Amino acid sequence: NYGFLRKLQIESLDAARKSGASPYATLVIYDESLFSLTRLWVLDRHFFYEGWPIISATDYFDLLEKQGQNYFHSLGFKKLYAIFPTAEVLRNAKVEYPEAAALLRQNLIDRRAEIRKIIAPSGKEAFYIYSAGL
Repeated sequence: NYGFLRKLQIESLDAARKSGASPYATLVIYDESLFSLTRLWVLDRHFFYEGWPIISATDYFDLLEKQGQNYFHSLGFKKLYAIFPTAEVLRNAKVEYPEAAALLRQNLIDRRAEIRKIIAPSGKEAFYIYSAGL
């Protein structure tokens, strides 16, 4: 979808390497009910500029089913961050609450994943960020 940004992404990654940054083997998974403009601001810009690997919860489970439960670990990922919006964040009207996102969230709760809350300027919780090893 964003092929025209590939050159910019490569330049950004080269600049990061030259500054001494090293790869961070983390996969970012999001709840696809997140409204597209919100996703663009919160996540996609990091994909564009820093090369973050970002996929939807549905794609995550589809890949595990097709490639096996150790697929992401075999690619070198050590950790995942899963991002779930609250009712305070604009959501995609076509996606009420995806089954895959609910399944992932419950899986992370069962694994006692670390949970961080992002607070909106209103003072209300906007996002829950879960982190766990792969």
